[in-house]
Amino acid sequence: MEKSLRYSVLRYSPSKIAGETINLGIIYVDEKNGLREFKHTKRLSRIKNFDDEISLETVKALLKGIEFDVNDSLVNSNFCLDDYIKFYINNFFFDEPKLIYYEKWEETVERINKIHFRFDYEKKDRPSKEDDIQLLGELLHEKIPSVKRNAQKVGRFNERIRYDFVSEEHKIKIFDFDGKDLNKLINTAKSWALNCMTDPEQNTCIIYRYSATEDLKQEELFEEIGKIFNYANAKFLNIDQGMQYIQSIKQA
Repeated sequence: MEKSLRYSVLRYSPSKIAGETINLGIIYVDEKNGLREFKHTKRLSRIKNFDDEISLETVKALLKGIEFDVNDSLVNSNFCLDDYIKFYINNFFFDEPKLIYYEKWEETVERINKIHFRFDYEKKDRPSKEDDIQLLGELLHEKIPSVKRNAQKVGRFNERIRYDFVSEEHKIKIFDFDGKDLNKLINTAKSWALNCMTDPEQNTCIIYRYSATEDLKQEELFEEIGKIFNYANAKFLNIDQGMQYIQSIKQA
């Protein structure tokens, strides 16, 4: 039987003005069946690399405290996700809960963990583009049941443009930059930036997959790709930001 769970991602941002965040943990709750669980990143060194001024001991204490609050059913038999997360409003904060349907709890939790804690896993175990698209599609379908996958729309110059997801008010294209020769994708980025600029409805969103590397040339090229989309004033979002964007969509 299909069941549903809600989950909320704990993020840390050293500066709300800059807008940069890193994922720390996730609370999973199935209120109907009395299930809940808190999972957090195992690679705390990434947090220090993200913000070299943060105290890892403070982060460890925070995660341990949340783990106790969520997982100890004897203490919190009437745990309410919405009430719990509203107290985290500063540098450490939870995003709006997302709803997803599932059959097996452990498999679904692991699938979502891999999306949000991508770098906790070896490269061979990280989610593929199709994995990301599937989860984005499930979240989108919950918001907009009529959303279509792999659909076309007519552009300003009567050209047909194919998107990964299309609804009446939203068009989403997903780019996979992971492990690709970015030099070969510059012109593709320019083409899609033009699509965004000339979109009659101005509702195109570009969601990308990209893992930073030590290859300085690749990093420079990715920065140029970002500039191309910024020049076009396009929504250019990573997977996490894309999920937050989807969550902000009003229920159809």
